[in-house]
Amino acid sequence: MGSPRTSNGWRPLKVNIRNLINDFLDAYSSEPEEVMVVESIANCLDAKAHNITISLHQTPQGTIYSILDDGKGMSELEFEDSYHALALSTKAKGETIGFAGIGSKLYLVMLEAGNAIYTETKSSTFHGASELIMNGDEAIWRPIAPKGKVTTPSGTYVELILRPSDLDQSRVERIIRENYNAILLGLYGEKAIHLSWKPGVRLAPWKPSLEVENEYSFKVDGLKCTACFWLTKDEFESPRGLDLVILGKRIKGNQWFNTEFEIKPEFSRRITGIVTADTLAKLLTTNKQELKGGNERTWLAFKKQISINMNNWLKSIGAIRETSKPHAEDLAAAREVSELVNKILKLPEFKLYNPWLQKTVSDTVIKSDNPDSYIQKVDGVQSVPGTGNEGQGKDWLNPSGGDPGAGYVSSDKGDELGERVRRRLRSGIPLNIDYQPENENEAWVTDEAVVVNKAHPIYRMFLSQGYSHEVSNMFRCVVMALIENADPAKKAAFDEVRRFYKSWALLGES
Repeated sequence: MGSPRTSNGWRPLKVNIRNLINDFLDAYSSEPEEVMVVESIANCLDAKAHNITISLHQTPQGTIYSILDDGKGMSELEFEDSYHALALSTKAKGETIGFAGIGSKLYLVMLEAGNAIYTETKSSTFHGASELIMNGDEAIWRPIAPKGKVTTPSGTYVELILRPSDLDQSRVERIIRENYNAILLGLYGEKAIHLSWKPGVRLAPWKPSLEVENEYSFKVDGLKCTACFWLTKDEFESPRGLDLVILGKRIKGNQWFNTEFEIKPEFSRRITGIVTADTLAKLLTTNKQELKGGNERTWLAFKKQISINMNNWLKSIGAIRETSKPHAEDLAAAREVSELVNKILKLPEFKLYNPWLQKTVSDTVIKSDNPDSYIQKVDGVQSVPGTGNEGQGKDWLNPSGGDPGAGYVSSDKGDELGERVRRRLRSGIPLNIDYQPENENEAWVTDEAVVVNKAHPIYRMFLSQGYSHEVSNMFRCVVMALIENADPAKKAAFDEVRRFYKSWALLGES
């Protein structure tokens, strides 16, 4: 039988729901079972739930998975027109972490054949339920009478019999701790996740044995971000970095925010923690597992703030390595390269590659014969109470001023006169040289500069051979061509490199 036709001859597109949902699942790096657990909790949090209860138990019919929340529930219109639809959603961008318009439909590919997904929802205006099943490659549903699973004034309950998998209770616990540890730690207020096989208690968070624990707060675009920094007593198998959390859900792990190569080796595998960044919700990709970071203004502002706070904390625990002093010839080469790069970065198409271009002037306080306020001299570093190894930690303040190790701040208690002036900040790329034999990276970006590793074997080889610019460029071209030939996906990244080189060449000809 052919496709149904409308009165004017138009035909609807055929859609294979099963294949479409599997395509959505391919956007995740996790197994479908893990995606199901993560997304089911995300839907509860999007519904403003305070309590979430997950059940997983064996029956003669199979493994039953269910999740209950006390969120706002759905209205009749939302239940019929949004919940039972694909890619239609009332979720606002930047305010939710669930896969908008897909959510519950991910259950369909986890559903044991011949069974239905039962959903019950209750809100201030509606109490209803439905069954959703696969009919061939189509998804169909019907309204049914509620079974009374939602006993709170509002909320939603979902239940299904899972297809055979290795999902068990211990794996569910691990998935929750890995993805929603910020919720378990209480960073999002009185929200709790419960497990039916551990009645009467909320699921405890993951937290290692700590030597130092500090919490810092800052704002980006008017929204509060919280960074919890942990120095563990024991080493991890490999460096962990921070987890980046948005609206309670871990989006990225192993984040160092420009500090990884500044840390002393003996500290690198003892540092971890969590940073909440709800202000970045508007940068989440469709599947809410990645960020459209790049050169987005909000991302750059967040990255700068967390880098400053993390660097200050690392200094407070003595984890920052001492930077080696470069030789005069290294400084001369660095200045030459810096001048070349900065000429390219002045071109409009490259300005977003300069992380120091965002602010070109800064207010500072100085002693002055033309005073407008009282000022007070403070030390270059000022400690404030925190939580450390012995109940005290340190935060850090680097005040303005020209004296080494000291500066001035405006203060009614000050006994000197001064004024607030505006100083132009360096907006070009600063280039530093460091010697880190154990570091496998040739160069990296910190809050202060691009750092080139003089100890890297490639750097040492070019230096020892005295290669000319012509040989160095030929070598670069050949290697890039060979890599592109083997892996065409690398071409896009190399094209960015070529844009820089071409702009440099055109500047030289002008």
